Amino acid sequence: MGADAELRSEQLRDVVQATVAQLPLQEREAFLKELMDAFPTWSSAGPSVPTANPGKGAADLKDPTVLVGRLVDLAKGMTDSQKAAVSSVLASAGLALKETVEVKVPTPAAGGGGADVPEAVAAEIRKLLKLPPDAPINPARAAEAVPLLVDFTLRLEQWGCSYWRSIAPEARTQLFSVLEKDLGKFVTGDEKTTRETVVDSVHNLRSLVSLLMKSAGDASKQFSRDHLARFGVAEIEREVGPGTFMKNQAVSAWEHYKKLMSDMDVAAMEKRLTAVIAKDVDTALSGVVRKRK
Repeated sequence: MGADAELRSEQLRDVVQATVAQLPLQEREAFLKELMDAFPTWSSAGPSVPTANPGKGAADLKDPTVLVGRLVDLAKGMTDSQKAAVSSVLASAGLALKETVEVKVPTPAAGGGGADVPEAVAAEIRKLLKLPPDAPINPARAAEAVPLLVDFTLRLEQWGCSYWRSIAPEARTQLFSVLEKDLGKFVTGDEKTTRETVVDSVHNLRSLVSLLMKSAGDASKQFSRDHLARFGVAEIEREVGPGTFMKNQAVSAWEHYKKLMSDMDVAAMEKRLTAVIAKDVDTALSGVVRKRK
């Protein structure tokens, strides 16, 4: 075997090794078997090589056009990463131009943020999602998640601010839907809209929603206590006393209950409940909201 033949042999070996390395362990044996069937040798072909023309298999291995044709056939079942590995080996051997065959495959480095995700951002994502420090962040998946989260956040802000204005129109602290405008300016590179601007808007929204949820639970308890203190059986009986010969306690209690309920209806009860919520939220919100400079 001459020097040229040895060089070709080494190049083909490198291509095969690079391709096999990209395959899962359970698929490698089948791939090698298919490769042996496509590139038979006297030691592996056995009866499949016609005995009437014993030199044909060896001659094919020396014909570059035959080898290229077989490689093209095999490439139809390769993944992008396998094609990239083969192309790289061929290019390094001067058999292909890198600029015409190079396949861009985003491969996140171990512990890195990925091809398009800055490491600082990737680290923050891992922290928020409680992922291992070396977990790779898929840039395509991360990009797909962004519009979903933006849509949810903007809808939540619209609901929260609208509901807050409806139950507390005279509150000391009012919040308005500003995230859509802030995010639009921030992602398009507006110099005056900094990351801190968006952080403050998100903080205010989170504070409002959390306080509304907390106060709803607290207000229901307070409303129940107030209602029983005014309309409870024990309280009414205490108010009317034991009754008299002309009017027993039951009749007096019923009359007193009707008097208390004379100014109560669904709207009045709802107003009392929302007033309790609004008061608690307004007090707490004024201490945590971040004002725009």
